[in-house]
Amino acid sequence: MKAVVVAVGFDEKLILRSLLRIGISKGDTVVLVYSLAGNEEDKRKVRNALENIKIILSGMDISSKEIEVSGMDFAKDVATILNAIKELGNVDEMILSLASSMRLHVLEIL
Repeated sequence: MKAVVVAVGFDEKLILRSLLRIGISKGDTVVLVYSLAGNEEDKRKVRNALENIKIILSGMDISSKEIEVSGMDFAKDVATILNAIKELGNVDEMILSLASSMRLHVLEIL
């Protein structure tokens, strides 16, 4: 089993393209790191992207784990991400996908 960690922004296309390039399969887990900071329009875009990604993954029997970070406290967000990754347990391979426009979250993941 492998885990792929991605930062979700306003659009799912970059993430889905990255997942296809990486090659995910049944039994893998996609970890979705996101923030609902910003105005209502920004929040709506992130929620839509999350929902679209989860619909596609569920159709492929690939599990997903959501990690919501504040986007306001870098150290706390990093700790949240690390704790959630530890909860995954034993994975054979972990891939950090940098295909996102959410630069802050990409740095937190790294």
